[in-house]
Amino acid sequence: MEQQERNRRKQTFDAIATLYDGARPGYPDELFDDVVALSGIPAGGRILEIGPGTGHATLPFAQRGYRIDAIELGSELAAVWQRNLAAYPNASITVGSFEAVDLPDSSYDLAIAASSFHWIDPDVGLSRVAAALKKDRAVALWWNRRPMSNVDRAFLEACAPIYERYAPHLATETNGAESGDGARRPSSALLEESGLFGAVTERQYAWEHRFDADGYTRYLSSFSPYQVLEPDVRSKLLDAIHDLIDTQFDGRVTRAIVTLLYMARTR
Repeated sequence: MEQQERNRRKQTFDAIATLYDGARPGYPDELFDDVVALSGIPAGGRILEIGPGTGHATLPFAQRGYRIDAIELGSELAAVWQRNLAAYPNASITVGSFEAVDLPDSSYDLAIAASSFHWIDPDVGLSRVAAALKKDRAVALWWNRRPMSNVDRAFLEACAPIYERYAPHLATETNGAESGDGARRPSSALLEESGLFGAVTERQYAWEHRFDADGYTRYLSSFSPYQVLEPDVRSKLLDAIHDLIDTQFDGRVTRAIVTLLYMARTR
């Protein structure tokens, strides 16, 4: 993706902050338990969060009593985050670019990024993360993927003609490939080859989320490839999918989701 197009997509989320907050299903509880256990973060430890959005990943850590410094590019997303985290004075947010915000050196017990680090230049982002972490502390990066599985195969196959008609470049939505916001991910090799971190621990969490027609079309709308569509095209595409769910799938569909977690410690 060319940088100009990446920047355009990166900035779409702030305009739909409330939609994003309500549409995204979050992450499995087991992931948060594993991040705590694998990182060895001490009780009351300090977390740096990169691109928290509206706080889907922040809240579980705040509820566990950790101190969190979040950095969010979008002011509207940050405003929703503040409402969602209002009961947790141990969590604070700064509006700005992660690449530019001042960070204290060697101050954090854990750094996290949930479905956000692919928007960061890895050469800049990984070095900033490593500098902000204490010695032998961990970074945890994770994303949700939407694979085709037997759970949702019939639905995705039924969607294929709709995508072909209105947005053929998004046809990967129906064949199990990833065309959403998390399509570009730092791999284990990228973390290891940076020279800043040790061996990478990987985990996968397979789960399912059930949507009604409204919920599923809002969910799709929260991804940047849909936001950058022409409004008329987006409306026709999502209306057709909504109608498909109501008429052929009894108003509800289940999507398989796989959450991928990568963790590594500073050298």
